[in-house]
Amino acid sequence: MSIKLAYNWVGPRGPVPNIEIPNILNMSYVSIGGGLSSERVWVEGIWNDFRNHYDLIPTVSLKDNDAFIYPLTLYWRIKFDYYFISGDGVLEYAHIDPEVINKVINGNGYILIDHSPEAFVTDKHLQVLHSYFSFYNIPLYKILYLTGCMNIDEVYQRFCIKNSIPNDKAYRIKLISFPCSFQSAAGDIANHDYSEYDVNTVPSKIFLSWNRRHKVHRNMLALLFNKNNLLPNSYFSMTRAEPEFQHKKFENNVDLEWLEICGLTISDLNDLVAKLPLVVDGEVDTIKMTRTAHLDVIDFYKDSLISIVTETNFNEHEITMTEKSIKPIKEKHPFIMIGVCGTLKQYHKLGYKTFSDFWSEEYDNIRDPWDRLKEIIRVCIEINQWNSDKILEFKRQVKPIIDHNYNIAKLGISETVSNNINQYINS
Repeated sequence: MSIKLAYNWVGPRGPVPNIEIPNILNMSYVSIGGGLSSERVWVEGIWNDFRNHYDLIPTVSLKDNDAFIYPLTLYWRIKFDYYFISGDGVLEYAHIDPEVINKVINGNGYILIDHSPEAFVTDKHLQVLHSYFSFYNIPLYKILYLTGCMNIDEVYQRFCIKNSIPNDKAYRIKLISFPCSFQSAAGDIANHDYSEYDVNTVPSKIFLSWNRRHKVHRNMLALLFNKNNLLPNSYFSMTRAEPEFQHKKFENNVDLEWLEICGLTISDLNDLVAKLPLVVDGEVDTIKMTRTAHLDVIDFYKDSLISIVTETNFNEHEITMTEKSIKPIKEKHPFIMIGVCGTLKQYHKLGYKTFSDFWSEEYDNIRDPWDRLKEIIRVCIEINQWNSDKILEFKRQVKPIIDHNYNIAKLGISETVSNNINQYINS
């Protein structure tokens, strides 16, 4: 059964997001010859990511027997709960035609909620989704939710058991993992010729780690890098105060209990704070830093050996794989992952290879977050002792993995995700 993507407003260059009535910037974006001076405008990501897999149709052209998806793209700047206030939520602001709702309830239509840049799948998030669509008597199995959470089956099953939700399609929404930054990276690779991995040069630094917003695990990583004298051999960024929120200081996100667990003291905290900020490239533009295509930083990848990737989640249950996870693959860089237990297993499910042939990746199996971080530091200390011959031998041996991962990244993720969607709708 052929499935269409349905939008309220469609321009010559594509659709306007269904999330609300379009403004002049939306209309300009989809108009031929239109200009767009502001980057702060809602752009329809789902159509851009899946246009090769679905036909586009305006909602006014939907027929009774059409199989269609009505996408609603959510944005991180708006609190998740606000989208799902009964009587004043996402469907109301979309000004969705009641006939479209009828085709969802009684026909072959599905509503797709896209919040793929985030992993908003805690009990609270899932509960508001269930409650909102139940309020409108929309069958829950007609709701597709794209999320950046990579272990969503496990997370959702735990939620359903906890809330006595029957293991029956009729009572459950369909959650689908979509690391959308992996799709963006495929576009970057298609538009830019990344150089060959250099196996003949010893870089001036061993580690590269980008950190901007304070997170407990990022702050603790910085403290442990400083304590173990790894910072001199690293490109390591860390702010003293968060750029958007100057009152949020580094030391405010460190707890005495965490220090003690990780073998650190107040003196260690004061020593690092005195060195902040740690600056790599000096970039402060949030939009540039979060894009997968940021060509100004390529030289830092070339002049370092291994990326230390500090993902969004670390001591939570929900595994995230944001733009941070795909950047080293795109830049042909080996990596160590500071993420939730089991993150490397998610790489493997996507076809990527990691680096257990060169250092222990047992850290990925350690559930306790601080034991996991301490094991990662142990591995980094070991790598930091490699001499030039060892580094060059590593680079020669790791190149096949680097090339394999790069070629997987070229393919993107949209086909896998669309196949998942189609299989569910056609089942």
